[in-house]
Amino acid sequence: MSFSTALALTLLAIVFVMACTMANLLARITRLERFAGEVLRGPASAPVQLGEQPAPEAVRRLVGSRDDAHLVLLSPDCTACDDAVEMVGGWPEDVRRATFLAYRDEPADRFVAPAGVRVVPQAEAVFDALAIRSTPALVRVQGGFVTHRSVGVPEAPGPTAAGGTATNGNGAAGAHDHTPDPLDGPRRQEAS
Repeated sequence: MSFSTALALTLLAIVFVMACTMANLLARITRLERFAGEVLRGPASAPVQLGEQPAPEAVRRLVGSRDDAHLVLLSPDCTACDDAVEMVGGWPEDVRRATFLAYRDEPADRFVAPAGVRVVPQAEAVFDALAIRSTPALVRVQGGFVTHRSVGVPEAPGPTAAGGTATNGNGAAGAHDHTPDPLDGPRRQEAS
């Protein structure tokens, strides 16, 4: 074998090894990008399982005598909170009238609440009483009890985005309100 043939075969082998290495690196980068995208997107809104828990005093003062109320806890500098307010604007009117948008401080300067929704600025006592550390968060209060908590952009109160039903920890949805919820469909589970 001549020198030029050996050199050509060696260069061909080096190019093949480099091509395989590059393909492997591209596959790893693609997997890392997918993983980073899932992490940055965050978890989907999911119910936090609760035991039978009376609403804290600060929450009872806020919702007053309402049998069914929705608290959406927000921060003014949170993009997901803006999405949550937009979702609340799409809820039925009777649900919006029982919904409170609570801010730890003040809403953003140009904030406009959806029709029928009450805005509660400086609701730090409610955040602390419910131990809310991240926003947006949805809390449902029925009959003086906290029956549902979720973190993330709320789809709608009642059934969860996954198609299940929000529970109060004992497997009963709406255990303290036996009237049908306008957002609950045929999948509603009643307390036994």
